[in-house]
Amino acid sequence: MPNRIIREGITTSEPLAATSFQAECLFYRLIVVADDFGAFDGRPVIVRAKCLPLRDSTIADVEGWLRELAEHSLIVQYESEGKPYLAIPKFKQRTRAASSKYPLPLNWQTVGGHSTVNG
Repeated sequence: MPNRIIREGITTSEPLAATSFQAECLFYRLIVVADDFGAFDGRPVIVRAKCLPLRDSTIADVEGWLRELAEHSLIVQYESEGKPYLAIPKFKQRTRAASSKYPLPLNWQTVGGHSTVNG
């Protein structure tokens, strides 16, 4: 698993501060499990298993927290070939991989090793 850099500015992120503490915690854990391009499996059961293996949370809890993160544009939820995925906009991690393990949203591009939403 690659190392991740969490920048100091995350503590003053207004979108993150607008979410519940539980959704914020899930966001940090998503940063850890996402691939080098910020993408991850979007199935709540998988998110719970990979991000919260030792926590007593339900699938409904995870669905709600993911919805919160999406509402505040902290994640993008999308489908590719009928399967749900999520991606973290402005992930800005140094990548070692040449391509994402998961399909990226259609409007995303990779520039200098960073995944971004085409604006």
